[in-house]
Amino acid sequence: MNYKKSLFVVVLSVCALFVSSAYAAVTKIGVMDVQKIITECKAGKTASARVEAKVKSVQGDLKADRLALDTLKTEIDKKSSVWSEKKAAEKIRDFQVKVRAFQVKENNSRMILKKFQDKELQPILGSLEKVVSAFGEKNGYAAILEAKSGVLYYDDGILVTSTILKKLDAAMAK
Repeated sequence: MNYKKSLFVVVLSVCALFVSSAYAAVTKIGVMDVQKIITECKAGKTASARVEAKVKSVQGDLKADRLALDTLKTEIDKKSSVWSEKKAAEKIRDFQVKVRAFQVKENNSRMILKKFQDKELQPILGSLEKVVSAFGEKNGYAAILEAKSGVLYYDDGILVTSTILKKLDAAMAK
């Protein structure tokens, strides 16, 4: 009886080994670096240049306002001792109002830049999603994961970034 149990366990183990190795052979997983794809694809480079130009434009506007605030602060620091108490308080209030207005403008500029960047990236991300889905289906992948989103380790053999990059450039050229 003991011999039969041992034989059964051995046969079951061998079967489990074959089943698990057959299942592992069918499961194909890929990993891609989305940030690299977006920054290196042709459409991403173009979008990046437009975003950078917009950032420089907005920063130029903010720089002029910041310079005006610095000048006003310097004036207050230098002349407040010779001004009357009323005039000094008025200048300080004026400075504080301008600082708050600058902070609002700066926050609005950040939101505008974020919306602009999202608008520039949206078509690229939409095409990327379609390319990855088509590539995964065509090549039998069970999953294609983003390298920087929780994947702690992966073998470089499953990295599909360069292939996806080429396919995205081809899809965006159409």
